[in-house]
Amino acid sequence: MEKVVLTVYSADNCVYCDRLKQDLKNVGLEYIEINLDMNPGIKEKIVAAGHRSVPILYKDQTHIATGYANSLAYVKTWQS
Repeated sequence: MEKVVLTVYSADNCVYCDRLKQDLKNVGLEYIEINLDMNPGIKEKIVAAGHRSVPILYKDQTHIATGYANSLAYVKTWQS
């Protein structure tokens, strides 16, 4: 399996963020989590990039998906 670097942008009390993180673990994908509520400077950059909801999934600094359903579709491509 190719080594990927995933980043999940999340927020406090985000059920869909929690579900995505669990889904990533279930298929064996590692990720870095950045909580936007704890990182206001990063949140400003994410909003300036046009994102308005979480979770947001990036792979190697490339935007993959916004929202749980779109992110889940990506995760499913990694299931055996």
